[in-house]
Amino acid sequence: MGVEVIGIQYPGRGRNQEPLLSKADDIVSALLTLLPPSLDLDYAFFGHSNGALLAFELARSLGSEHRERLRHQFVSASPAPHLPRVRRGLSGLSDEEVLRKVRDMGGTPPALLADAELMRRLLPRLRADFEVGDAYVFRPGRRLACELTLLRGSLDRAVDESRVSRWAELTTGRCKEHVIEGGHFFLTTHTPQVVELVGATLSDRVLQQEPERTVRS
Repeated sequence: MGVEVIGIQYPGRGRNQEPLLSKADDIVSALLTLLPPSLDLDYAFFGHSNGALLAFELARSLGSEHRERLRHQFVSASPAPHLPRVRRGLSGLSDEEVLRKVRDMGGTPPALLADAELMRRLLPRLRADFEVGDAYVFRPGRRLACELTLLRGSLDRAVDESRVSRWAELTTGRCKEHVIEGGHFFLTTHTPQVVELVGATLSDRVLQQEPERTVRS
């Protein structure tokens, strides 16, 4: 069994002139026009941080013919979305506070943080990313029907263990949690470990004899 990985870049984050979307519903709507042709095989979603919220809402919004082929959902560095928000909103911070928050979260190369002009140009994208989480509103609805794998960093102060485990309430499938050494961006500091975990999880599944796709957001 092979795995084809399809990466997703949110609208407005690349070099094109797309509008800079900052609302979960708008991003999901955009993905619903692009992704279905790629979901004609058994597939899994991998979402990190706000990407976990977007992958969850995308899975709930797909038509039945595509939902039935979703075999697994990887939720990384994200508390369960149906719980009351406990953190302070980030999108309204001053420029200096936004950059300080990005620095404190880790995961951004020091050379980029030291480039004041580059960081100034990235500020609108950073604010838009923060606003995705700040403006997200959970709406009760269809639970997922696939298994969940939950990943969190052992040093991630923004993602409490008790709030991660409650993702299990949002699926009818089994749920398993993994703790990986590192902070919020353990995904980049421990990439080989994450890749091995994802590969092993997908290999354990009994699927049709055709490639599986993992869509990462």
